[in-house]
Amino acid sequence: MTADTPVTLDVVADRLGALAWVSEALFGLQGRWAATMADDGAAAHLATASRRKGWHVELLVDLLPDSPALHGSDRVAAPPGWTIALSHCADVTGDPARLGVLYRALVPRLAAAVSRTQRAATGPGDGAIARALGFVAADLNDDLVGGAALLEAVLADDDAVR
Repeated sequence: MTADTPVTLDVVADRLGALAWVSEALFGLQGRWAATMADDGAAAHLATASRRKGWHVELLVDLLPDSPALHGSDRVAAPPGWTIALSHCADVTGDPARLGVLYRALVPRLAAAVSRTQRAATGPGDGAIARALGFVAADLNDDLVGGAALLEAVLADDDAVR
């Protein structure tokens, strides 16, 4: 599918459901990790990012079609590769490793998926979807900027990296 290929409501709904699933998974992961971070700034950042992901889940699920034919609620499902990626996170410990996983792999991957969905949602009835995804994209960008700064600071601290 190229950038110029129009997509159906089915495809957009599947993408929204996948984004909701990933956002919910990161909501849980970031919330759990926030509670155990050694660095208070990192803990606060992850707690805030987790709350935002929780809001994103609500926003995305509300955008799913409620038509009985489209089964919107059934579309919240793991996209390919995410279950495996997140299962590998269970044993990640330490602030540097956790921040690295989040801000070098998981959050950028989610941001890319949001961007692809934004480009796909170009139909006449997709204004609400585009607006909501704009909020999600802005939050993810803030998370990435803040997370990258935290990761850089933690990696500069020799005691934290040990």
